[in-house]
Amino acid sequence: MIPNCKRDNDTAWIEARLTNSFNVYNNTDSCIPTYRRIGRMIELKGIIKPKKKIEGNTSPVEIFTLPERI
Repeated sequence: MIPNCKRDNDTAWIEARLTNSFNVYNNTDSCIPTYRRIGRMIELKGIIKPKKKIEGNTSPVEIFTLPERI
């Protein structure tokens, strides 16, 4: 266990709300993008795909936004 990590704020898995630029890779449970809080750490999982090709560059692309109070 990581020192100073209170587990009081742990959450269950929460489904992420993707931006309009992305889709879930397929609808199996293992692909749906989700996140959870464990102490002071946020864990992410899932598989997504862009709706259109993303050209390689240094501009950030928003996939989803975590809530401020996670």
